[in-house]
Amino acid sequence: MKLLIALLVLFSFIFGAMSALFGGEIALLLFALVFPVVFILVDYRVGVVLSVIALPISTFKVFSHLPGLNLANVLVLAACGAFFLRRLLKPGEFVKMPPIIWWRYIIPIFVAVGVGVIHVRGLSMRTALDMGAGFASIPAYIIGYGIKPMLLIVAAWTLGNAVRDSKNQERFLIPIVLSIVLPALILLFYIMRSGQGLKVLSSQAARGFLTSLGMHANEFGAMFAIGFAILIFMIPAVSTIRARVLLIASASIVLVALALTFSRGGYIAIIVSGAYFVISQKRVRLALVSFAVALLLIAVTPQTIVDRALVGFGGAGAHDVLSSRVQDDELTAGRFWLWRQTFPSFYKSPLIGSGIASQAWSDAAKTGVIHTIQTHNLYLSILYDVGIIGFALVISFFVFLYRNFKSVARKVEVPPAMAGAFNGVAAGMLGMAVMGFTNGLFFPQIFQIYIWLMFGLSIAYMSDAEKLESKKIRFWFQPLRKKGKFAQT
Repeated sequence: MKLLIALLVLFSFIFGAMSALFGGEIALLLFALVFPVVFILVDYRVGVVLSVIALPISTFKVFSHLPGLNLANVLVLAACGAFFLRRLLKPGEFVKMPPIIWWRYIIPIFVAVGVGVIHVRGLSMRTALDMGAGFASIPAYIIGYGIKPMLLIVAAWTLGNAVRDSKNQERFLIPIVLSIVLPALILLFYIMRSGQGLKVLSSQAARGFLTSLGMHANEFGAMFAIGFAILIFMIPAVSTIRARVLLIASASIVLVALALTFSRGGYIAIIVSGAYFVISQKRVRLALVSFAVALLLIAVTPQTIVDRALVGFGGAGAHDVLSSRVQDDELTAGRFWLWRQTFPSFYKSPLIGSGIASQAWSDAAKTGVIHTIQTHNLYLSILYDVGIIGFALVISFFVFLYRNFKSVARKVEVPPAMAGAFNGVAAGMLGMAVMGFTNGLFFPQIFQIYIWLMFGLSIAYMSDAEKLESKKIRFWFQPLRKKGKFAQT
């Protein structure tokens, strides 16, 4: 109690000083950044929990007034720093990263950033402005595409250590569930406050409507699809009716938010993960109930959402994906045309690629044909940026992630709800693999946050032997070795 009173007095003094120096909104923002730090220094797990909640909403502009420095970044770095301080004062074991993440994922990304730096130097001012702030200078490019994305992996690693340092590991699912529901609630509030009707939001002209929240509608669709998969797999795994009701309510909120993104890729991802859920449960009654619920949802879904989901499959518009005119390609919204414009640049460096976000210096960008770094195809994005060699490494890493989630879920020491979450994120990855044909980025981004958080949880349950075993090249059908016990520290 004395410590709490002392901290409150200290924070009151800090906030008063900030108000006198800066005043208003800036003082409140800076105070929000400083306030949790003392609690994090006392127990780094406080920072881990706060960063889990903050990361999915870190792109929202209200939380990112300071360039490169937002609340989530500060929390991740503070939690990591507090962890190292704890280990310095009280030496002990810590969770190690599987070596596979270094040479199949992180190293290819940093090599691609190094290659990209060469090209950034040659960008014209006009092209740099068209492509975004990340191309304004070499330091901006390195920070934006090399350093900042790695904060998600740092957050995953600190989460893994927090789980290993705790007696009740299952409680870490609470902030993860909250982190899934919170951005959905904010998005729904933002849409209601905007006063825009469903017909307006579903139009092609409104595809950038949600970017004022910090992400494109398709990125929100991907994030909610993975979050939804985690929630529905947790429902049969929890033991109490209260927990199931809360999870069903949470999944319903996320489903509505995903529907209102009008992201067709998100719809596909959720259908894939939902079908996987029904099939994997192997329960006839559940399959029948799920089918009935799906029919009910289709019946009550507004026609505007149905029309958006079926764009290109009917109606008066033309849908010629081979046309040279973007407006004729209604089915893929111009993606096929975009792929045809960008693919010739692949032949310039087919083995190692042309660097992260290489579309910024493709021939199509230099000639003004395109004004985006998005290829709208995950697999082409990997090929363009890291080449054939990097493609093999990166894809094998994501295969490892999927297999590892399934393997950890089967461990006897993993709590049932956590096992359900691992199976859920694996299903979400399958949905993302299908969605990847129209959207997606392979380097760490906020819309992948739930994959990285669950990766952090999984490494806490992997033995050192299993992590070393992951270095070996394996085919899809070869089972991972299941040995090693989870050790509490």
